[in-house]
Amino acid sequence: MGKPSRRPNREEIKALNKERKAAQKALRAKQRAEGMTIPTKSSTPNRKSQYDNVEEEQEARQFAATEQARIFQSQLPVLLKTISKIKDLRNPKKNQAQDGFAHNVWDTHVCLSDGFPA
Repeated sequence: MGKPSRRPNREEIKALNKERKAAQKALRAKQRAEGMTIPTKSSTPNRKSQYDNVEEEQEARQFAATEQARIFQSQLPVLLKTISKIKDLRNPKKNQAQDGFAHNVWDTHVCLSDGFPA
């Protein structure tokens, strides 16, 4: 057989938990006596959405999407300029390289915006 387990059994675990809870209770009582304020633990709300109604949620989502699009629009010229400096290592005579990256990105964007799968 192997070595006996060093893990405490059920009764020992319960006794340790009881001691720990008693120590915590004594500490809280001591802190209260000294005038310390004990912060309460906030519970998470039992609901699906933080918004009161559908219109409020739709407005918040629209605002977030608009702001994100505005940020992307401001960063796009710099990003395209940086990407255009990268040398294309593909063989231009092969069929894969003839369409080009920008053409494929534009087609994907147009298809997705129209609701068609790319």
